[in-house]
Amino acid sequence: MNYIARIISLFYKNRYPADLENEVQHWLISDTDFEEKDRILQEKWNQQEEIVNQETYEALSRVKARLGLSDEKKRFLWRNKQILKLVASIILPLLIIAGGYWSWKNYRSEEVAWVEIHVPYGEQQFLMLPDSSEVWMNAGTTIKYPKDFDKDSRTVRLDGEAYFSVKKEPERKFIVQTELLSVEVLGTKFNVKAYASENYATATLEEGSIAVSIHQEDSVLHYRLIPGQLLTYDKQTGVEIKNVQVDKASVRNGGYLVFNNKSLREIIQELEHYYNVSIVIHEDVNLNDNYSMKFTNGETIDRVMDVLQDAVGNFKYTIKKKGK
Repeated sequence: MNYIARIISLFYKNRYPADLENEVQHWLISDTDFEEKDRILQEKWNQQEEIVNQETYEALSRVKARLGLSDEKKRFLWRNKQILKLVASIILPLLIIAGGYWSWKNYRSEEVAWVEIHVPYGEQQFLMLPDSSEVWMNAGTTIKYPKDFDKDSRTVRLDGEAYFSVKKEPERKFIVQTELLSVEVLGTKFNVKAYASENYATATLEEGSIAVSIHQEDSVLHYRLIPGQLLTYDKQTGVEIKNVQVDKASVRNGGYLVFNNKSLREIIQELEHYYNVSIVIHEDVNLNDNYSMKFTNGETIDRVMDVLQDAVGNFKYTIKKKGK
C-alpha cells in the first residue's frame, strides 16, 4: 500500500488530535499528488452504501457550516446525490469534511482549463507561463499547467526536464510536481529532470532557494537546497546532494545542445534522452574522459555521433530507436 492510501485508510478508521486532522484535511485538498488522492477517495466513495435520511441532511448542514459554504452560492454542489452518499456513509467527521472539501475541489478542477505542451525528441522549447515565469524544456518533455493560476498557488506538472526562471510572488508558491518528487519555491531559478520512465530524478538550484519533497511509500522526505547544489533521488540508492557547476545541469542553452566539460558517459546518456534512442558503444573507450561540444538544436543524431567519433576516436556503435 502506498503512503497516500495508508494515510487515507488510517484516518478513515480512527480519530486523531484535532490539529493533526486539520493538517490531513488541508493535505487532502492540496494539489500535491492530487490525481492519486482523487483515485483512492473515489474507491472509498464507491465502496459505500447509499443511505440518505434525516441524519444525513443534518450532517450535511454541519459540514456546510464548517466549510463556510452558503446555500445560495453552492446550492448546485449540495444537490448532488453523490455528496449525500458520502456524508451518509463516512462516519468520521474528518472524512465527512474532507469529502466535502474534495468534492468542491473536484468541481473546481473541472472548470480549470489545463494546457499541455509536449516537446518532440530532438528539439527544445521555450515557454512563458501565465504568471510570466519562464521555462526552457528539453526534448521528450511534457508540461501541464492551468490556463490561469489560482490565487493561492502556481502548480505545474512535469514529465521530463526543464529549467525554470520563476517570477517572485511571496503570496503564491510555485510548485513543480513530478512522478518522484516535487519542488516548491516563491521565486528562483532551478532545473528539474524527472522523466516518468526513469527510476531517478534530479533538482539543481541556480539561485534563490527551493524545497524538495520526495514521496516514498510510508514517508515524505524534505530537503532545502542552496545555490549550486544538485539533488539526485534514485529509487534504489536514495538521495545524494552535491555541489555542481550550474551551467552543466541546465537545459537553458539558447537553442543549442551543449555539453560543457562532460564525461562521455554523461554525453551518451543525454543523447539517449534527447533523441529517444539507445546507444551501445562496441569498443573499449574511456567513458570517464570529459569533452565540450555544441550542436544546433535539431541536429540529427547521426551528425552528432560523427562529431563525437572525431573527438573521441573512430569507435563503433549501434543506435536503436526506443520502443522498437
